[in-house]
Amino acid sequence: MKLARTHEILTTKVSVIKVGGNGKKHKERIEGYEYEPPTLGFPYTVHLGKGNVFKTSPVWDVKEVNDAFMVKTANSVYRLNYLKKQEL
Repeated sequence: MKLARTHEILTTKVSVIKVGGNGKKHKERIEGYEYEPPTLGFPYTVHLGKGNVFKTSPVWDVKEVNDAFMVKTANSVYRLNYLKKQEL
């Protein structure tokens, strides 16, 4: 029996808060694991667990502000924080 080498999947835990868009302000915070950092022209995706996924419209702009990133999409603006890994 040959065993194939598995690949390590690098994910980063994030916190996302919608701070503007569509004429409303939202302060609901979601936490999950991003697949990749926000990339201009592509939706930003966060895996929430148990098969649930949060996905934005395409990203238009990303700016670093203090300890967070402001991610502007076609429909909204989000505050993105990278959460520190907890020590085992």
